[in-house]
Amino acid sequence: MTKDDKNKKLVTDQDIEDMLDNATSFSGEPMTEHDRKVIREYLQKYYQQK
Repeated sequence: MTKDDKNKKLVTDQDIEDMLDNATSFSGEPMTEHDRKVIREYLQKYYQQK
């Protein structure tokens, strides 16, 4: 394990849910469940690669 590995902060599922709770659509409306699902899957894959 390198020094950089030790400094990485893990992003939990709850962190992603908090991100989604604070996000809005372009029009300012809350996101639909479909949007949340798609973005949740994207974020999970994105943070797994980091």
